[in-house]
Amino acid sequence: MDSLYFIAILTPDPVTKKIRQVQEDFALNYKSDRQLKIPVHVTLIPPFKMKDRELNALSRGVRDCCKYHPPFELYLNGFGAFDKRVIYVDLLESRQLSNIQKDVQQQMMKFNLDVTNRQFKPHITVANRDLKKEQFDLAWQKYENTEFAGSFLVQAVVLLKHNGKQWDVFESFDLS
Repeated sequence: MDSLYFIAILTPDPVTKKIRQVQEDFALNYKSDRQLKIPVHVTLIPPFKMKDRELNALSRGVRDCCKYHPPFELYLNGFGAFDKRVIYVDLLESRQLSNIQKDVQQQMMKFNLDVTNRQFKPHITVANRDLKKEQFDLAWQKYENTEFAGSFLVQAVVLLKHNGKQWDVFESFDLS
């Protein structure tokens, strides 16, 4: 059977609370609540379908990949937007993050999963595609120049699985 997965870095509690407050503002004031149903995260590999029987091999590959990467700090840096539909918390460029994403992406290609068609732009989404254009314009007026800073230590990569209603952490891979 095929299931839906994605690979990400979850934010720790203090950062999650800060970002959830922004997401709640979008739900309350801009009618965009989709992100409240997803764990706060930085996507490494966007959602993909995979046969459950291949999952052990993928897990081994991602685990092996993670053991060659030490924990590292990620820095939050204001807000950004895609296509007048998505608003996100931006991240400062991180060589460590780019390296781990490339390594995980190579693991995915071993399973004929083409995940190379998008340019990697690390971010934390606060309002997603349920944000209507009119609401986007209003929200962007508020958030475009709003400062948002912070940082967190990345210690693991997670594999999330969709259970039909929401995303659950299926497995966690520690950096070493």
